[in-house]
Amino acid sequence: GVEIIHVDMKAADGVDIVGDITTASVQALIRSRRPKSLICTSLLEHVTDRRIICGAIETILESGGYLFLSVPYRYPYHPDPIDTGFRPNPDTLSQEFPDLRVVEKGVVEFGNYAAQLRKKPWLIVRDAYLLLAGFRKSDKWRVFFSNYGFLTRKYASACVVLRK
Repeated sequence: GVEIIHVDMKAADGVDIVGDITTASVQALIRSRRPKSLICTSLLEHVTDRRIICGAIETILESGGYLFLSVPYRYPYHPDPIDTGFRPNPDTLSQEFPDLRVVEKGVVEFGNYAAQLRKKPWLIVRDAYLLLAGFRKSDKWRVFFSNYGFLTRKYASACVVLRK
């Protein structure tokens, strides 16, 4: 009995609403579906102006609604297309939404790069090629060294549940 609406800037399979959540027309379209909760995962490290995005999320969320939010806390650099390096703890993350009340917060640990290499051994070949051929794209070196910095160190996400 739960409807899930996927929103993204780019059209892709499974995306229900395509558009920029900072525009009034997209906000109105989302609000017309009357969402009781919003889930925002791994987005805020990919935007240049978090304040605008966080404000848009607060605008979309109805009074009494919940926001489930997660961002990397300990995680390699991953441009998609950019990575601003935003890696807050749960307290700092919740401060991005000053008008919402914290219901729950914490850090969740998971996996590491070694686990990814076991699942996708072809990454070892790609990484070896990057080392031997040199890094032709400016941020490939940063991705490479960032990934290997997490070879055995666990990834972690900062997670908060907020209520309007």
